[in-house]
Amino acid sequence: MTGQIRVEADLTIDVDGTPARLASDGDRLVLSSAHPERVWAAVLSAALPAGIGVMDGPRAVGRVASELAAAGLRLEVTGPRGNVAQLGAGVQSRLGRMVTGSVAVAPGAPSAVAVLVWSRLPRRGIAIAAVALSAAVAAVTLRRRP
Repeated sequence: MTGQIRVEADLTIDVDGTPARLASDGDRLVLSSAHPERVWAAVLSAALPAGIGVMDGPRAVGRVASELAAAGLRLEVTGPRGNVAQLGAGVQSRLGRMVTGSVAVAPGAPSAVAVLVWSRLPRRGIAIAAVALSAAVAAVTLRRRP
């Protein structure tokens, strides 16, 4: 790329029913939402525009991150618990490369990323596991009583 891209934005957007805000005053874009896990899930399930090809969500995010880096832009996804992910210029992550195919994707703060992980777990499976664990603990406790 021969020139630096500069983005000036202050947009309120709706991502699959979840409000988010995209703001920028240069080469750093910030996408913030009270529910970043919903925004991230929508991004991962979104289709790429026609002509780009077919790929899964994480690979598509990696491709977008690489394009942002090539353009000299950085995107930060934030929520109430802090930075969820960073994509683009200045980002270097081995984990990002393993998951998305691009080193230009990095996870954010563990407390913020935990929300993403937790939101992807099936609630019914968690409930069943919790009940089974409680029953096992109760059974062990009752057996130890004289």
